[in-house]
Order: sequence, then C-alpha cells, then structure tokens
Amino acid sequence: GYADARSAAFAKARRDLNMGDGDARALIFICERPGVRAADIAAYLGITAAGATALIDRLVERGVATRDYDPDDRRVIRINPAIDLSD
Repeated sequence: GYADARSAAFAKARRDLNMGDGDARALIFICERPGVRAADIAAYLGITAAGATALIDRLVERGVATRDYDPDDRRVIRINPAIDLSD
C-alpha cells in the first residue's frame, strides 16, 4: 500500500542518491506534493526557513528538485521534483 511505497521511495533516496534522512524526507514530500513552497517543507520537517532554503539548495544542486516561479504569482517559488522515486 501507500506506506510500503513511501518506505521504498525513502530507501531508494537514501541508498541510490546517498542522501541523509532529512534530505530524503524532503524529497519524498516534494514528490508527493509537486509545486510545494519552501515554507511547507520547513513546517513538515520542523526546521527553520533558512534550514529549508539550505536543504532545497542541496536538492537543486543534486538535480533532484527544481525551483520554479508560480505561473499565477511570480513572487512565489514552487519546488518540484526533477526525478521519479516510484520506479
């Protein structure tokens, strides 16, 4: 079920992408909610906005996430997955 798929995605992120727990949890959150905002990631992980920014920087640098402007509001940055963890 869902819990098994989520657990498999977490293991894949940790193993194949050599990520720490926080980065892997954030990536799964982003994959499950494309277009999420950094503040939502921070709230989900219980970290500061600055911590979320640094984490997102790492994910973008690794090529597993992207920062995109919201087409309806250019002031808003949306975080999207750049990979598929489901396979």
